[in-house]
Amino acid sequence: QQTAQIKSALMADTSIDSTGIDVDTDADAKTVTLKGRVATAAQKTRAAQIATQKAPGYTITNNLQVGR
Repeated sequence: QQTAQIKSALMADTSIDSTGIDVDTDADAKTVTLKGRVATAAQKTRAAQIATQKAPGYTITNNLQVGR
């Protein structure tokens, strides 16, 4: 459920190109991992902010790579 909420929020945020972002959620460990590529460091930061908002209490691991 967290995965879908985060992915939907990323897609809804027009400041992020979310097509290259993969969201993995582990409910047992309460972790969210962001993987893939974004164009800018600002998009990487924003993606982590969105994940934090949509998955309160979860640890966010931001493994997004910046650049094409």
